[in-house]
Amino acid sequence: MATLENLRGDSPGLCGEKGPEEEKKKRVIRVLPPKNSLNFEPKNSNHCTRQEGKCRKLERQGKKPAEVKQTVEEQPPSMPTALKDKIMGLHGWDVRLVIQKKLTTTDMEDSQDRLSIPRGQMRAEFLTREEEAKLEEKEEDGIHLKGLKVPLIEPSLKESAIFLKKWKLGSSSTYMLSSPWKIVANKNGLRKGNIVQLWSFRVDHKPCLALIKLQNYDFLSLFFFFLRFFCFLV
Repeated sequence: MATLENLRGDSPGLCGEKGPEEEKKKRVIRVLPPKNSLNFEPKNSNHCTRQEGKCRKLERQGKKPAEVKQTVEEQPPSMPTALKDKIMGLHGWDVRLVIQKKLTTTDMEDSQDRLSIPRGQMRAEFLTREEEAKLEEKEEDGIHLKGLKVPLIEPSLKESAIFLKKWKLGSSSTYMLSSPWKIVANKNGLRKGNIVQLWSFRVDHKPCLALIKLQNYDFLSLFFFFLRFFCFLV
């Protein structure tokens, strides 16, 4: 009579006795790991930095990735608490570090009146497609781009507004903060060599920017620091 064990195939009478070799294979199959490890990372090119892309390109060319010059610091300083509180008070969200850079001579020239935001140094994209399209709109002369006027939190935490524009460089383009950049820089004591961070956030789904100056000590600052310290000791 066929029992429930016979129907399940557990009975040695139906399945036959398994030899030692078969039992060994069975145990081996159970402990073997999968051939390909599971990867739950989304297949999105945005998760690959420009630096990693350069490294992979050099590897395909037979060059060492170490030959690529690092242009962006790996771990930038976090946002100051005062600025966090300011953004929270405005009900801001989607906070992103756009760029951390050292102010150049061109950034501080009166004739330029703009802060460049090179795409190669950007840490995050911060505009929607609609906002990008607005940056492409031209002025009445049909040459210059209009730009987008956005709210700005200055290093002093004062609120103002500034024009964000796209600057065409041949086949490529870059962002820049335009008028009144020079006024903002002068009011906040910015000068060549200062390290600044530009953050983006949104209020009511509209883009906003925040600029902060990091504490960096140049030769002149160190000189006055030690001078005050010496006077204190005397």
